[in-house]
Amino acid sequence: MAIHSSYTHHFEGVLFNHIPWINKLKLRNFAVHKVAYGTISNTNLRVNSIVDSEGKRTSPIYNFRNYEPYFELGYGIENIFKIASIGMVHRLNYLNLPNVRKIGINFGLNLQF
Repeated sequence: MAIHSSYTHHFEGVLFNHIPWINKLKLRNFAVHKVAYGTISNTNLRVNSIVDSEGKRTSPIYNFRNYEPYFELGYGIENIFKIASIGMVHRLNYLNLPNVRKIGINFGLNLQF
C-alpha cells in the first residue's frame, strides 16, 4: 500500500508581473511539494525491469526504509507559448542510494481544447 500527496502552488504573476518583458509573455511561476510513503509489492518489483530497451541500467526501485517517507520539492515556469512548462525538482532524502538523481529538470505540455 502506498500513500502519495502532491501540492502545487501557482503564484499567478506575483514575481513576474514586476519584470516588464516577462509580464508581456504572461509567464507564471509555481512551486511543487510531493510526498510518498508505503511499500512496493513483490509482484511490481518483478515486473519493473532493471534495464531499458537499449540494455542500459535503469534507476532501481526501492521500498521505503525505516518508515521514512520520500520528499521532493520543485519550482518552475509555466504558460510558455500557453502550452508548456519547465521545472526543476530536488530530492530531499534517500540521497545516499546508488544511481539516484538528486536534481531533475522536467518539461511539460498542456493541450486544452
